[in-house]
Amino acid sequence: LLDNGRLLGFYALASGATELTRSQRRALGASDRRTQPATLLTQIARDVRAPAGTGGQLLLHAVAVASRGAQEIAATMLALDPHDSETAQMWIDRWGFHDSAGPGPGGHEHRLWIPLASSS
Repeated sequence: LLDNGRLLGFYALASGATELTRSQRRALGASDRRTQPATLLTQIARDVRAPAGTGGQLLLHAVAVASRGAQEIAATMLALDPHDSETAQMWIDRWGFHDSAGPGPGGHEHRLWIPLASSS
């Protein structure tokens, strides 16, 4: 996200997968496979001097890009691996993310997710 040539923030997306419980898969309208395709939010950061709301703008843009891409790669959700439990709780409280059925790769305690609605 640039403003007059100044970097206010950025994010990075990648393809991946997330484990869901049976009830989570049912609520998502996904297949019965425990592991579901996901778009991973691998990085997101904003300049501390950026205006209020910049982080939200970045996340909304990432969700929109992931939703468009879901048509091509069949992802059912946007997932992320928060740094720690406190950060995980922020994503849950502020943005409505859900805990997955299993941990993220690389020893991450949590993998969180929100559903993606692909655009028509």
